[in-house]
Amino acid sequence: MWNKLKVSQDYKTLKDMKPTKCKVFCLDCSRSKMLFDTEKKAQTFIKFNGDEIKSQTGYCPTRTYYCVSCCGFHVTSKTDSSVIVSKTDIVLEKYREYKVVHDEKNRVNKEKQRLRKLEKKKLMM
Repeated sequence: MWNKLKVSQDYKTLKDMKPTKCKVFCLDCSRSKMLFDTEKKAQTFIKFNGDEIKSQTGYCPTRTYYCVSCCGFHVTSKTDSSVIVSKTDIVLEKYREYKVVHDEKNRVNKEKQRLRKLEKKKLMM
């Protein structure tokens, strides 16, 4: 579709064709962001709107990434993806750590209960 666009006053400009309905509130970063269904759609957005965004804000989106919280793709101007750790991943990791500790406590408590029962049985004999 984009490559078939002819520059004419009869056609909408690229600015008018920018997606406006795909903004969502991302819980990971606590702000509104563009959300794309596929990585290809996000890359196409960067390709056709990157220069305009850079002229308006000084930043140009350079890559896409999958957002676990939104279940879709966002665009970013940050080049290093290893620095970005989502809040969702942090919460999941803390939950896993808690679960390991909690499961161990439960196991120890069950073992103590089992030993108490055995002691009672021995005392009753």
